[in-house]
Amino acid sequence: MEKKEDITAPLLFCEVLGERSYRYMGAHRKDESVIFRAKVPNAEQVFLVGDVNAWGEDLPMEKVDQSGIWEIRTDSALFEGRELYKYKVRTCEGDVYVTDPYAFCMRKPPETAGAVYDIDGYGWRDSGFLKRRREREGTNPYEQPLNIYEVCLGSWMRHANGSPLGYRELIFELVPYVKQMGYTHVMLTDAVGGSFSPNPCYGQPKELMALIDTFHEAGIGVMIPLTLKGADADQSAAECLLITSALFWAEYYHVDGILADGTCRAFYKKLGACMKKEYPDVLTVAEGAAREDGITYAWNREWSEDILSYVSLDAGFRRYHHGKISRPWEDMDGRTILPISHDMVTCGKKSFLGKMFGEYKHKFAQARALMVYIMTQPCKKLMFMGGEIGQFREWDGNAVEWFLTEYEAHAALQRFVSELGHFYLENPSLYESDNHAEGFVPVESDDCERSVLSYCRVEKDGDEFLAVINFSPVCYRDFEQKVRLPGAYREVLNSDACAYGGEGTINRGDLLADTQNRIRI
Repeated sequence: MEKKEDITAPLLFCEVLGERSYRYMGAHRKDESVIFRAKVPNAEQVFLVGDVNAWGEDLPMEKVDQSGIWEIRTDSALFEGRELYKYKVRTCEGDVYVTDPYAFCMRKPPETAGAVYDIDGYGWRDSGFLKRRREREGTNPYEQPLNIYEVCLGSWMRHANGSPLGYRELIFELVPYVKQMGYTHVMLTDAVGGSFSPNPCYGQPKELMALIDTFHEAGIGVMIPLTLKGADADQSAAECLLITSALFWAEYYHVDGILADGTCRAFYKKLGACMKKEYPDVLTVAEGAAREDGITYAWNREWSEDILSYVSLDAGFRRYHHGKISRPWEDMDGRTILPISHDMVTCGKKSFLGKMFGEYKHKFAQARALMVYIMTQPCKKLMFMGGEIGQFREWDGNAVEWFLTEYEAHAALQRFVSELGHFYLENPSLYESDNHAEGFVPVESDDCERSVLSYCRVEKDGDEFLAVINFSPVCYRDFEQKVRLPGAYREVLNSDACAYGGEGTINRGDLLADTQNRIRI
């Protein structure tokens, strides 16, 4: 049994050991030994305690320098089947049991012990993927497609008894699903347990490595959130920990992106500069980041909230809020991620479908129209799980209600999201010019009376798509639409198609522009 006492994390640092302190601190196997190192500056004595010695005091650690690093070398055979450990720290105020913040493996909650684990030796198969990642991001990351599926592993899918799928099981369930739906990346919101350890609820570290490896084999990138932890008085140490942790996950788990959660603008430059130097092909994301911060993408929560508030309004009032969906291009550049994230569909905020105004069928029509709007904007995308099947219940930690796909409206929405995702991937005009003004050209963006928005997405070679979004519940059957170029137009995607759960009001054949460059749709 684990010894349960007060838990106090020791001071985390990188000013002495550098930003790769995880290579030195914690528990490391070397030859036939396991070396433990902890930094506890104010300790009078430190003991290694755990299953190996029945949590006793017979493994005293030695202070090796004046900064407060304590060390002990032990026989690795002692830890076979007895991996759990902590540090018992003796100070003038008494004894306290400390969890190793550098542990590579942790015990499942509510237990708090670390576990001796050999983090090295996994046989990665993703060299081709990483090579393509380097080549792709080495040119211009903003010209690449980015459509992220945000997943809480604990509630994406569960067994009949309510237990979550483990990392190994997710290889066979989650990976093919993300591929099928046309996403480029997956955000694993709860895969990280500690700063240097995965969430133990779903398996061992190398099982998470295998899941990431399989995503890479499928051509899908993996992103994780890292939260800035620590009080304001110790902000420097907390920032150092996050940077060190980001490097660790890029090195040992081959992650493709880091979302810096709970950070501030002053910190962005440090994180951006470090990742650009060490892993320039790993994406960094932070809310409100500016171009000069060195962060790859800015997370634009405000923009998302404005759009969601617009579609929640009665159609009769939308004309007064049309500006929320027809902002100038400068607010929507390719360095922005437009997130429909987990924190927007929980705690009384309603689900993605639940936010849509109107009756049952109108909610689905609005959701499809909004998805087209998001996918054709000059920004990158993120959707939280459950939104793609039109789940009515907001996220409350329970599993996604997959049984809904037995109903045609929900199955049709899922089919539409999948086909829209692949449509996005197959058409470079929808992503390669996200960061260039000429890639997004408004055509008629002020039709607030009819809640219609239209604009062109232009490829680098000049080819273009015209997007026309009708956010009202009214069907305009003879709508006069301005176009930029003369000639014939053909509809390539319509969210009102019967296959997607719509009314089937589609445009067939060639649509010829008149002498005023207008078509009727």
